[in-house]
Amino acid sequence: MPREKILYTSVEWFDVPDDVRTDDLPEELIDAQQKWGDNTETSSPELCEVIEKFIVCNYIAENMSGWEAMFPDNNFGEFTACKVEVVGVKFSARKLPSVCAQAWIPITVLDNVSDEDLDEWAEEEWGMHSGVIWSWDLNIDDDIDLGMESHSGAEACWVQDVP
Repeated sequence: MPREKILYTSVEWFDVPDDVRTDDLPEELIDAQQKWGDNTETSSPELCEVIEKFIVCNYIAENMSGWEAMFPDNNFGEFTACKVEVVGVKFSARKLPSVCAQAWIPITVLDNVSDEDLDEWAEEEWGMHSGVIWSWDLNIDDDIDLGMESHSGAEACWVQDVP
């Protein structure tokens, strides 16, 4: 029987490859950019809370080789964060801000895989953060890529529970 582990992950200032048109943005994001300017271009907990509603974090095991030996394939090795927290926002000339965030992802591991096996496999694959994907959930044109393209740093580690 599979068991569940919690993967904690964080990202420093991620950006996406495509920008969006103002017409495609929810009013909340347009207001957030205005508040950013009104706040002397400083992030605030209220601003982070607004942005948080639109950020998604997934672990995609399929991005790493040999994943089938570690995780059940009933969901194709895809796991979604149960909790996402945006801790920083920076707007620029683009419509979508850079985001600093953290997330907790419940991940199902096959019962025959020990913690040591999992850690060793992850190390061979450049760490668990290699399978983490951050993106915006805006329900707009599918041709626009809103998945993380670049970041200033990322990490992932196992934790006991979700705070």
